[in-house]
Amino acid sequence: MLYLEFKIDKISYNSQMTKAEIISNIHTLVSHNVIGEKQLMSRYKGFRGEFSFENYIRTKYKKYVLLDGGIIFSIDNSESSLNNSVYLTATNSQSGLEDYKNIYKRLSNIGFKKMFFVLYNQENWKDFTVMHYPDKDVNLPIPDFKIFEYDGVGNTFEATNNQISIFSDLFFDFPIRKKNSFPITEQSKLFLIEALREYELEDIIKMYVNRLFLDGFVGFGKNKGKISDIDLILKRPDGAYRLIEIKEKDLARKIVGFGLDVPRLDDMNRIRQESGLDYFLVVRHIADQSERKLIGWKMISIKEFDNQVCGQKPTEGGTGMRSLNSVNPTVICEVEAFTII
Repeated sequence: MLYLEFKIDKISYNSQMTKAEIISNIHTLVSHNVIGEKQLMSRYKGFRGEFSFENYIRTKYKKYVLLDGGIIFSIDNSESSLNNSVYLTATNSQSGLEDYKNIYKRLSNIGFKKMFFVLYNQENWKDFTVMHYPDKDVNLPIPDFKIFEYDGVGNTFEATNNQISIFSDLFFDFPIRKKNSFPITEQSKLFLIEALREYELEDIIKMYVNRLFLDGFVGFGKNKGKISDIDLILKRPDGAYRLIEIKEKDLARKIVGFGLDVPRLDDMNRIRQESGLDYFLVVRHIADQSERKLIGWKMISIKEFDNQVCGQKPTEGGTGMRSLNSVNPTVICEVEAFTII
């Protein structure tokens, strides 16, 4: 049995790619794996909220330790990302290893089929075919990976052969990789570059690596179920962990507050109940959907959100990342129930 023992120090980027090039590569990945530009822009606005909140916490609440969240892939279930599913965290630092072991032990109660922990070295890159089409291959740089599988019995991360296929082969290939249903314009890439250019290079690389697993190694090339993620994990000074869901929203009008998709709320409730980890919704409150000027940050526990909307008849939410013909039942929690942070 092999265990995670090697040493990776905090590393600096070796300037093989500029910040704009990395963001452009994120665009390449995401834009090849959405229905159209409306869904793409919804994703990009979400990215900005996630980056913005991490910066806010680092500046205002330095007592908290920030840990990378993880991605949840259902292999074949379209109702919940938690059924017959795989959990994966990608990070560039081993410094929080004991924390990740604690978190994985709690999350393993959910019953994931596999749980992977990926360490990447952002100093070393190689060209790799991440998407294949009959008429072209999409090659992008990928970093050196050390891929570990979590052993719940020993509470250890066991070394693997570091081949991406130990993850990607859990999903069946489509005979031909799917493409967009609607066109993607150059303006969306320019929007993303402008939205993310102010953020730290290391954070942008982290997002890029996560998108490699989401969009490159799986994405439209694989037959898969529902996918979700834990945006961020905060460790309090008392050692308690908080799972964080980050959204950028303006106020709903019918009920003055902020909404959540019912299936997403159900999954977050199940995660907190079965893992015993507190889960919180953080909202980057914006004035409107056009200028998206920041009003402030608001927070509520998922448990309290669920209590507040109990018995509420769901309404139809926005299209977000879904197809235009699908449904999106949403419940809205009044803004007064949120705490300003």
